[in-house]
Amino acid sequence: NSQSEAARGEHKMCFRCCAEGCGCELDVTFLREELHSCLLCGQYQSERSLFTNESWAGTWHAACEHAACFPCLRKHIDGQLARCDKQRFLRVPCYAPGCHKVIPQTLVFEASDAAKKLAENLDEQHNTTKPWRFTFQHECPLCKTFGWLREDIQCGHVACETCWTKWAGSQLAKMPVQKQLRLRCCHEGCECEVDAE
Repeated sequence: NSQSEAARGEHKMCFRCCAEGCGCELDVTFLREELHSCLLCGQYQSERSLFTNESWAGTWHAACEHAACFPCLRKHIDGQLARCDKQRFLRVPCYAPGCHKVIPQTLVFEASDAAKKLAENLDEQHNTTKPWRFTFQHECPLCKTFGWLREDIQCGHVACETCWTKWAGSQLAKMPVQKQLRLRCCHEGCECEVDAE
């Protein structure tokens, strides 16, 4: 009847013809079930283009059904890494408001190279007694380049690996050969010492 036809018309999905100057519209309502929107940007995409948390969960990990496109997902994950680095624990919460689930680790690593790097650094910190650790990407306070910084665990001062290496080389050149060399922190005025072995 006319009422049911009107109701169907309200929910029609139509795309304009791609030919320049053509005013025709293509009814793609039949695709509605195959298109889903990214929860973050709202863009409609095919189901294959969206990353659903649950589909990346392992056997023992219950995740939510929220889905996002790859660029939005990566942006969300990378935006959480500074907090994860500070807490020394890589656990990225779901992006959906009010959701208390976390994004499966396999999906976190799939979407973000920075997350993989942070995980490696955190593992290294747990399994080593080195006096330094890598921190999240920041501007080096000495040379002003942007990248991964090494932090002296004793004093908390940071510098990029290039600056630490140059500084260590200049200090070692002034010292006699010893069994164990101890160098001062590269920041002026800091009294902390690190092993240079």
